[in-house]
Amino acid sequence: MIADDHPMVRCGIRQVFAAYEDLRITGEASSGNELLALLKKERCDVVLLDLSMPGVNGVELLQEIGRQHENLPVLVLSMHSERQFVASAIRNGAVGYVAKGSDPEILVHAIRKVAGGGQFIDPSLVEVVVFPTTKQERLPEELLSMREIQILRMFSSGIPLGTIAQTLCLSPKTVSTYKARLMEKLEIDNNADLIRYAARHRLAGN
Repeated sequence: MIADDHPMVRCGIRQVFAAYEDLRITGEASSGNELLALLKKERCDVVLLDLSMPGVNGVELLQEIGRQHENLPVLVLSMHSERQFVASAIRNGAVGYVAKGSDPEILVHAIRKVAGGGQFIDPSLVEVVVFPTTKQERLPEELLSMREIQILRMFSSGIPLGTIAQTLCLSPKTVSTYKARLMEKLEIDNNADLIRYAARHRLAGN
């Protein structure tokens, strides 16, 4: 089952799979909520998942799939090749990770591998994952956009997400998406660690 909000990406995957008799698409979704609903109606052996879709954020979606479909392997297909994205996906339930810029043969091999119960990391990402940087904790300015830093500063100061949304003239869903993405970038899984990170970098209360 394919979950990606870009029709052209889904079309490209369909064209790749058409050349292989052992690969069949059982359903397509363009959002996290749509995927969860589809999984309740259709069976599949592997979910091919883009983490950056509207609605439920990537980490929450991986966790929810794990709760509802415990033994269903999820292979992430993403444009993000940074270590923090790969590590977060694997930590939250993905059994494989492939970069969108990789050759189609790599994607096909990855699907077969995880469908058979194995795990797979795109060869182009192995060095990033196996040999992470040992430098000191990177500064927010090195990892986050200005909007993400703004939301991090407000959230860590105790401002509710709804109030942040009103202040910045954004929808609550957009603010939640920003928060989820900055947590992925920082490799942080919970609010307490996020607030501690902000405090270390003197963002809270400013």
